[in-house]
Order: sequence, then C-alpha cells, then structure tokens
Amino acid sequence: MNFDTILNSIITATSILVAVGFPFIILITTNHKSRKERLLIEIKTYYPRLNAFRELISKVSATGIVDNYDRLKQKAKKEEGKKEIEKKESYGFYRAIDYISKEYSKDCLSESIHYRIFNFEEIQKYHSYANTIWYDINCRTDIVKELNTSQFSQMSPFERGRMQEIILSINPKYKDDEITIGLIAKVAGDIEMEVIYPLLYLTQKYEEPIPPLVKKLFFTLSSSLLVGVIIPLFMMQYMYLMKLWMLISIVSLITIFYSLIVIFTGKYIWRNGKN
Repeated sequence: MNFDTILNSIITATSILVAVGFPFIILITTNHKSRKERLLIEIKTYYPRLNAFRELISKVSATGIVDNYDRLKQKAKKEEGKKEIEKKESYGFYRAIDYISKEYSKDCLSESIHYRIFNFEEIQKYHSYANTIWYDINCRTDIVKELNTSQFSQMSPFERGRMQEIILSINPKYKDDEITIGLIAKVAGDIEMEVIYPLLYLTQKYEEPIPPLVKKLFFTLSSSLLVGVIIPLFMMQYMYLMKLWMLISIVSLITIFYSLIVIFTGKYIWRNGKN
C-alpha cells in the first residue's frame, strides 16, 4: 500500500468521524437549549404568585409588626447586648421578613422585578424564610407575644385594601378572611407548598449544565479534524515529511478512537451502576 492510499484512507476515515460527530454535538446542544426554554416558560408561570408574596411580606414588614432588630443591635453598646437581641424568639421571624422585604424593594428599584430569573440558591432562601414565617406563627406559642400584632388594625383603608388584593391574587380562598398574622402565616404555607417546592425542582433542572461529555467529544473531534484532515492536506506538498507525519497521525487517531470507546463505555457503566 503506497503513501497516497494510506493518506486518502486517513482523510476519509477522519472526515466520516467528523461528519457524524459534529451534527451529534449540535443535536445535543440544541436539545439542551430547547429543554431550558421549555423549563423557563414553566418556571415563569410561578413567578406572579412568588412576587405577590414578596410584596405582601414587604408590606407586613412596613407595618412595624416586629421590631427592627438590626437597628437595635447597632444601638447596643456591648456584644452581650447584641447576643441578647439574637436570642429573642422573634429574631428568626424578623430575619425572614427583612430578607424578603429588602430583596423585593431592591428589585423594584432596579426595575428588574418583571423580567429577572431567580436562581436555585435564591429559591432555597425563599423556601427557608417562607417556612420560618409559617412555622413560627403556627407551631410556636412564644413568638406572638413579641410581635406588634395591633399594627394590622392601625393600617389605613388603602393599605388594608392593597394587602387584601395581594392575598387574593395568591389564593382566592382567603377573600372573606380578616388580615391577621395568622392569615399571613397561612399564605406563607401555601406559597411554600404550591409555588416554592415546584420552583426548587424546575430551577435545579434549568441550571443543569450541558453534559461534560459533549465538551470532551468536541475537543476530540476538533483534534481529529486537525490531525486527520487539515494537516495531511497542508503537508501533501512536503513529501519528505510524510513518513513522520503518517506515524504521528496514525498513533493519534488510534489514541482518539480508543479514548472515545473508553469514555462512552465508562459513561455507560457509570450510569447503569447508579441505577
């Protein structure tokens, strides 16, 4: 077999490999993008209720139902005083409504509230804080005495009406309920179960990156294209380098083929081993 025949065989084999491999990568990448787009559409269906809940908690915080413990900690002259504040039963409740209120206000100021995407870490925080609001009011009897629950009765008709509108947009079943801290806790529980739990699952799926194997395959195919097609065509005019190149390219191609076999076989064994 002469050099020209071997050269043509290498170029042909590599071209077939590249012609099959790159469309496969494009297919995986396109499917990954389409999957993310479908997930995002579903994710956004939950955002109106989540944002309504954030606005509700922001308004609850504005009533002064719980003391501003951050301000009290700043006024405390000694470290012991700060620690005593953190030991208060309602401190966790304050942290929850303070975080949600500040995040909502920040989004309103930046005008990103209608188009921003919450990442998985943010949804985890909302899950934790919504659960805190629900649990502290419904499952603890020692926290309510530290809250200024009378603040709800002192709201203006406009503030009360707006808060009722928000609650109805979250769950219409509360249309005849009086606004109390107990109702706010119920709404927080509804949001946790009906909105945040699905968002945790969907957002985690949305943030899954493209499989690492695709990047490895792209690198392998690019190397094959360089070694098996581009370099041979370029070096055809330098016949005295042909023998050296053929030895290098044959070894490289054999290594690439075996690497592909090892990668795909290992991936298959690992996936089936997990199942």
